[in-house]
Amino acid sequence: MSEADSEPEAGFNRLGLISIYTSAVSLAVFSVSLVFPAFAYESNGRIENFPAIACLLWMPIALFAYPSAWGNPLLFFSWAMALRGFTSQQQKWRVVALVSAVLASCLGLSFLNEKTVLLSTAGNTAPIISSGLGFWLWIIAMLIQITGLVLDLVCGWDRYA
Repeated sequence: MSEADSEPEAGFNRLGLISIYTSAVSLAVFSVSLVFPAFAYESNGRIENFPAIACLLWMPIALFAYPSAWGNPLLFFSWAMALRGFTSQQQKWRVVALVSAVLASCLGLSFLNEKTVLLSTAGNTAPIISSGLGFWLWIIAMLIQITGLVLDLVCGWDRYA
């Protein structure tokens, strides 16, 4: 039996490695995004920055007000399903992860349509002036996740094993 025909070592899984690596990069970019402003808004004639970490902390409330807030739970779900696809060696979980990541990015990008933002639970709103670096890094994290899952499903290492 040649080396090309041999079975991989027990415990070594090649299926899903691309999506695992890109999920790690996506998680790192997401983590970095939290230290930057997500967007700028006008309040009392001044331009204020809203930190991305605050967006994450406000997520339970924002889920009811903004469709874009669903981007975070869907991205978290996508990371979990990519990991499950790797550990279980089943492609269906990576497909679920891909669908989740695509939905997350579509919902995340829907924030660009928002004209005002909720500033408190009392219903105070303010006009959005611009999107910040934190927002764009968040979107890039989603796109990295999508790219890794597509690469894994289309030309994954398991095809050459």
